[in-house]
Amino acid sequence: MGAILGLNIVKISAERKKNTGGPVEITTQPSIVDVSEIKLPGLAKDLSALNITFTFNSAFKPEVGSITIEGSILYKAEKPEEFIKEWKKTKALPPIDGTILLNHILSKVSIIGLYISDLLQLPPIVGLPKIEAKRKEGESPAQ
Repeated sequence: MGAILGLNIVKISAERKKNTGGPVEITTQPSIVDVSEIKLPGLAKDLSALNITFTFNSAFKPEVGSITIEGSILYKAEKPEEFIKEWKKTKALPPIDGTILLNHILSKVSIIGLYISDLLQLPPIVGLPKIEAKRKEGESPAQ
């Protein structure tokens, strides 16, 4: 299993359009844009890592707004040559590494997207827990 060395955000684009009212469907999707090998200077010798660029999009339907976050992850893969070969051939990540990377993007970048959606007064891009009042037996929710 590989190791994540860092995550960098390089661009955030967000827009709030006219609110149409009614329910809004939100689709949030991270996608990998490119994979390349880079050398990181170190104390003893240079460290080789993968630079994985990504885009994180939240789309709203009807189109009340949009949020796009771009960045990169520095990743130390166990077999970087096979990783890059797989990427170049299929434009897909190896399954185990892909799961680790996409979960990391979702856990870190969703927080940023959630904050931006709140700033722009858009619906939250991820479901938030809600507390409901306890009802007495036989009481309807409208009471």
